[in-house]
Amino acid sequence: MKNSKYTAKLIAQSENVTKTAGIDFYLSVLYQTLQDACRGKGRILELGAGAGTSKKYLDSQNIYRTDLIICDKPGVRGNVDAQALPFEDESFDLIIGMDFIHHIQKPVLAMREMKRVLDSKSGGIQIVFIEPYVSLVSYLPYKIFHSEQTSLIKKRKLKEPLVGPIAEDGDQTIPRLLFCSKKGRALVEDVFPKEVYEISINHVSIWSFFVTGGINRPLPTPTWLVRFFLQVESKLPKKIMELASSRMVIKIQKKSSTTNAIDYDQRKSVE
Repeated sequence: MKNSKYTAKLIAQSENVTKTAGIDFYLSVLYQTLQDACRGKGRILELGAGAGTSKKYLDSQNIYRTDLIICDKPGVRGNVDAQALPFEDESFDLIIGMDFIHHIQKPVLAMREMKRVLDSKSGGIQIVFIEPYVSLVSYLPYKIFHSEQTSLIKKRKLKEPLVGPIAEDGDQTIPRLLFCSKKGRALVEDVFPKEVYEISINHVSIWSFFVTGGINRPLPTPTWLVRFFLQVESKLPKKIMELASSRMVIKIQKKSSTTNAIDYDQRKSVE
């Protein structure tokens, strides 16, 4: 998919990470979660790679970077739709992504595709997403300063499509609705049944993200200030982070043996 305006935005984002120390340091900490998941994994697929921002922070040589948008940047394959992945079954050991699932029209369909291309014999963490989280604190900054849809309280049936048809369409409320609401969680667990998979949510970043100005308009925030807020946030109780954070780390991993997982999938196929 080609979109000159949005492509230019993605390229600008990849360049902005080096413009100020604050956003660079913040992203290095955020991407460390993905780096940790990549260790020991042979074949890694990155979805929503944009213009390849992750190349600065992830040193694994086994990452195959993709995006729906064609940026003509080396090392990133464009025109890859997460809802219809152009890869054979069981092609990868791990799938990672930063700020992409809330742009997808049919994220549940995309997760089915992700499951299809993941190696069923590969254990441990299989998917790691880092997405926006709309909370009591993050709602207003996202609503005022971000172009995407944002809602603190939105009741919806979660019937796909959830966003518009073009890549820049997005709704930052989607990750919370999918992974933190009862209805959304049921949809996700239909793809990744709790008998086989564990889905964990870690809420991060209250002030540490916003003081950087973000990746579109980074502020000249010093590294020490970002580090200070990160240290404060790391000491806050989990309940406070759930109420106030601006980002969420979503991990999907197998909690049973490979044999049990295969047996469960076979039973479901018979049913």
